[in-house]
Amino acid sequence: MLFCVGALSILGPINSALYGDETFLFTNAMLDLVTSMVLASTFGYGIAIAAGVLFCWQGGIYLLATFLAPLLSGGLVTEISIVGGFLIFASGLSILQIKEIKTMNLLPALFIPPIWFALIYVTSGFWGLL
Repeated sequence: MLFCVGALSILGPINSALYGDETFLFTNAMLDLVTSMVLASTFGYGIAIAAGVLFCWQGGIYLLATFLAPLLSGGLVTEISIVGGFLIFASGLSILQIKEIKTMNLLPALFIPPIWFALIYVTSGFWGLL
């Protein structure tokens, strides 16, 4: 989860799909490399499984962003990155044992910005008819 909910893990594939800019993907890859080496020293080779999960996650986001390109606005991408940042912050608090937060239970929050923007789009069309 640490590798999948970060802002770069979500924005990287979206920027790559929409604009052809892989800067976020490469930055995220370097950060994930360092993090996985540190975690592998504690958890062993099992951390390598995260690479497959991360590939499927980011590949799915890339394909979805390619398909939904006309609907993705800059505001929506910003809001998703804010939610991802809060999830990473909550994970950090749990890892440092400052506050126990069940971050996996908060993952559905990533769907709130798309739902909100869809509601704004639908209601703006509705109010334009009146």
